[in-house]
Parts: sequence; structure tokens; C-alpha cells
Amino acid sequence: MKNRLLTFAGALVLLAVLGGYYAKPLLATVAALVQDRDSKGRNVYQEVESCFNVTNPCQIAFATVPAGKRLIIEQVSALVTLPEANTVADVELRGAGGSGVFQFLPVVASIGNFGGQFQYTTNQTVLASFDAGQVPNVDAFVASNSPFTMLASISGFMIDIP
Repeated sequence: MKNRLLTFAGALVLLAVLGGYYAKPLLATVAALVQDRDSKGRNVYQEVESCFNVTNPCQIAFATVPAGKRLIIEQVSALVTLPEANTVADVELRGAGGSGVFQFLPVVASIGNFGGQFQYTTNQTVLASFDAGQVPNVDAFVASNSPFTMLASISGFMIDIP
């Protein structure tokens, strides 16, 4: 009985020594296996597109969301430049062809006019998701037949869809 007790105690001491030696590398390996692969910081997304000298409407189609991904849009910005004041009717985020998400974005007149042109901006926090194969759009509608220009940016992050 005494031999078994001493053997058991020796085994516990050996396990304690080996555990202290191997614990940190083992925990580091486990931590590497459970990283957040969908973290915003790992999958930042931003795209800027424009349309120049178009008549109503200006429809900016961004890149198609790739297979196996989901795009989460958190910010939309746009700068609309017009030859006439007070003619912006609407700026919106939506899916291509009118599908999916619709978010109407408030437009604010920029201070002053630049070379006979009038500028309007929007810079809004949004929450919109687009799945694989979908195309996010930022569209502007104006109450004029005059050509105008819009520069738009969407930003957020992409995640993997299993």
C-alpha cells in the first residue's frame, strides 16, 4: 500500500512539473485555434465609386459580394454636385434592381457654391447586410434634368458564411 501511495505521489509531482512546462505553449495553441476570424479589424471593407455628368437618376453599383461572404455596411457617404440649388430629392442605399435593403440618407447643403455648382453631402451610420451575389447601390434622385455628379463611399466589413 505504501509503494502505491509513493508511486501515485511521484506521478502527481511529475504531472505538475510537466504541466508547468507545457501549459503556456498548449494555451497559446488553443488561443490560436479560437481566433475571431470575422473580426471587423481583420476584414475591413471600403469602396468608393462615382458617376459623372449623368441625368436623373445617378445609380452607383458597387462590387458584387463574393461567394461565401456577407458584406456588413456601417457607413455611407456621398457628395452630390449639381448646377442648380435645392434640386436633390433623395439619396439612398439599396440593393441592385430595387432588391433588399432600403435606407434613405438625409442630405445637407454644403456651405457656399463652388464655381457656379452646388454641393450636397450625406455621411450616415447605417446597418445593412448584403449576401453573396448581391450588389449594394447608392442612388441619387434630383428634381432637375441637368447633368450632375455624385461620389459615394460605403464602408464596413466582410464575414465568411459557412
